[in-house]
Amino acid sequence: MSDSCRRVLEIEIPPKVVAERAEAVARELQRHARLAGFRPGKAPISLIRQRFQDDIRSQVIQDLVPKFLENQRAHAALILELAASGDFDAARRIAHNMKGTGKGYGFDVISGLGSSIEQAASRSAAEEVEKLAKELSRYLASVQWQPRGRASEA
Repeated sequence: MSDSCRRVLEIEIPPKVVAERAEAVARELQRHARLAGFRPGKAPISLIRQRFQDDIRSQVIQDLVPKFLENQRAHAALILELAASGDFDAARRIAHNMKGTGKGYGFDVISGLGSSIEQAASRSAAEEVEKLAKELSRYLASVQWQPRGRASEA
């Protein structure tokens, strides 16, 4: 892909989601860490967080963003199915959630298309919902996740 087609996005993950995942990653590291003065798996969690903060941060990002994108791809496909079956209320609810989570993760395109799909589904506009869901699917297919390191390194 040429540089003219590439875009760098700055995303923002909701703090609660990050904190929950960071805690899980730290606990997993705690189980396996071998630190001087402690039996394997017995180092205090505060020491694990301090010593492995960069590893924890990296793992959290690697876990959350690809999963978010995978979920959005599945939701776009589901919206297409729901519109085809005439279940506009379910399509509207999913689109409403996409609108919020897209914004929360810093994906304004997902948020905007989620809002448009929500409005079209509220009107039971099958062709419009289908068109927008396909546009969302194309957008999501074009997004490639490549973390570039810490913001201070950018």
